[in-house]
Amino acid sequence: MIIREELCTGCLDCLPYCPMSAIVHDEATGLAKIVEDECVECGVCYRARVCATDAVFPQPLEWPRTLRMEFSDPSSPYLSPVFEHRTIARFQRDLRGMDRRRLLDREGEELTISGRGTIEMKMNDVMGRYKRGQAGVAAEIGRPGVGARFRDVEKVARALTTAGVKFEPDNPLTDLMTDVRTGALLPEILNEKVLSCIIEFTVPLASLPRVLSALRDVSSQIDTVFAVDLISVVEEDGSVPTVPVVEAMGLTPSIAGKTNVGLGRPLAPLD
Repeated sequence: MIIREELCTGCLDCLPYCPMSAIVHDEATGLAKIVEDECVECGVCYRARVCATDAVFPQPLEWPRTLRMEFSDPSSPYLSPVFEHRTIARFQRDLRGMDRRRLLDREGEELTISGRGTIEMKMNDVMGRYKRGQAGVAAEIGRPGVGARFRDVEKVARALTTAGVKFEPDNPLTDLMTDVRTGALLPEILNEKVLSCIIEFTVPLASLPRVLSALRDVSSQIDTVFAVDLISVVEEDGSVPTVPVVEAMGLTPSIAGKTNVGLGRPLAPLD
């Protein structure tokens, strides 16, 4: 995103709308400006419609900066060449070639929400990807206010390979890896910054302590934050099998957990 100087009046009303604090007051000009390296191209400032002179402008993006938009705006289609083979990209092929301003102006039924991970993480009772005895894991790296560089995402991915994980092939991040055995990412994307990024995989419950230990060890080596999501099948007695594993490691599960019951849909086979 850019701010067109010829239209900016210096009112600075747009500053509070940036979740990354990338819009700043340029004291030399008295105008607002966007720090390009910190902007994650989420489009929030443009969609806020706060600029009376329409100075906030979504410039065309080129690879690899396109990743910023794709991982920071949930309504953005995956348009980068690296995603061309994806079913989700084919589903959104009508959006390919659409002017970026037109993409951001979509409302209501025109909006398609692709998300950053896969839908199975939140709909396992319907989709049945994660079976009994397994743990689905998502490491959500970055948050509004801090974001994440792909070089930190790569550090976490590399740490996870030491715990023997296999990355989810349907997750968009996996397409950015040059080697899924090591977690190495495309070198040209490492300095790109996004609002957040999800590393996703499935492991046997017995391997979960090793995975959580790897995540805890790498947490001090990155310049951002991350949260760990755990997905599992609830046992017949109503217990959640991942909880005792987490608590045994001295970690406290968030009270914001979700339980899907699959109302209105047949349950997928979970055994």
